[in-house]
Amino acid sequence: MVAGRPLAARAVGNALRHCDERDLPFHRVVHADGLPAFSGHRTRLRREGVHFVGPRVDMNRYLWSPRLPQRQTKRPSL
Repeated sequence: MVAGRPLAARAVGNALRHCDERDLPFHRVVHADGLPAFSGHRTRLRREGVHFVGPRVDMNRYLWSPRLPQRQTKRPSL
């Protein structure tokens, strides 16, 4: 999930809190600047093969951007 607005971590947290799936990879949630949300998550991410640039996840490599359908606007016929 890419929240895309300041202080949207709460929205992500609420979505995760209401999710019933036990195997949800919550450790993959990182801040917009690439820092893991919690300190222990860096180790889990490294075990999965995630590359870091200093203390941050390499966001150029891993940032997920959703592919949304293009909105088509119809012009009224004259």
